Amino acid sequence: MPVIQLNIDSSSGSLDSAIRALLTEIIRDSPKKRAQIAEEMSLLLQLRISSHMIDCFTSSCKGQHRFPAAWIEAFCTVTNDSRLQRLVMGAQFRKLVDYSERELKAAKEERERSALREELLASK
Repeated sequence: MPVIQLNIDSSSGSLDSAIRALLTEIIRDSPKKRAQIAEEMSLLLQLRISSHMIDCFTSSCKGQHRFPAAWIEAFCTVTNDSRLQRLVMGAQFRKLVDYSERELKAAKEERERSALREELLASK
């Protein structure tokens, strides 16, 4: 998972722009079309979401239409992409998640090295 680094001045609206750009990127990277994403989110959230609504949330000229925070988890679940969650969680929490992921990776690698070491010692 790529590390997300942002220098956001909330008064300038750059967080809104970053969210719109990231939504667009995630949708583009997804094998699902906007209509399918909207349909699956509708099922998860138990409310009607249209592909037109998603278009409004990704358009830079539709400033009055903002992606609801309550929909972030459903969007990430449907697209199988957690970058939006990481973006909105803030720098301190991103660092914590990144640290935890590195620690888990290191622990897994250590287990694999230990298993290989045991296998090599057993074959002597």
